[in-house]
Order: sequence, then structure tokens, then C-alpha cells
Amino acid sequence: MKLKGFDKFRLKIPALAGRKIIILPIYFIGMISLALFVLITFFSLPNRFQPQGWDPSLLSFLPLFGFLMLGVLGFLLEK
Repeated sequence: MKLKGFDKFRLKIPALAGRKIIILPIYFIGMISLALFVLITFFSLPNRFQPQGWDPSLLSFLPLFGFLMLGVLGFLLEK
């Protein structure tokens, strides 16, 4: 099966030429699973810290912090 523009894509990434192209889907799956792990962790932190007496209004910002951290990491990976 021939994909439109695939030849130009391979010319732009010489490190993934030939059989090394299999690294690309593995990289994407790894990044997606890492992002999901971070989001699940930050969403579960309020439930873990609330019984210890932490302020609920402060704990409500933890999921937002997880989203912001993933956004910054995404911009850093773009370079």
C-alpha cells in the first residue's frame, strides 16, 4: 500500500529510514501511555491526600497542573 507523501516524510527523517521506521509507532505508543499515566496519577492525587487533611480547594488544582505539565512537555518534544 502506497501512502501519499510517505516518501517525502522518510526523506525528512533519515534516522528512521529503512527498517528503523518501526521505532516510530513504538515511540508514539510509549508517549501516549506515559501521558495517560501522568493524567491518571494527577487525577487520583486529590483522593489520596484528602483523608490526610489537605485543603480541598488546593487539591482541586492538581489535575490542572497535570494537564499543564503535559502541555509543556509536548512543546519541548516538538523541538
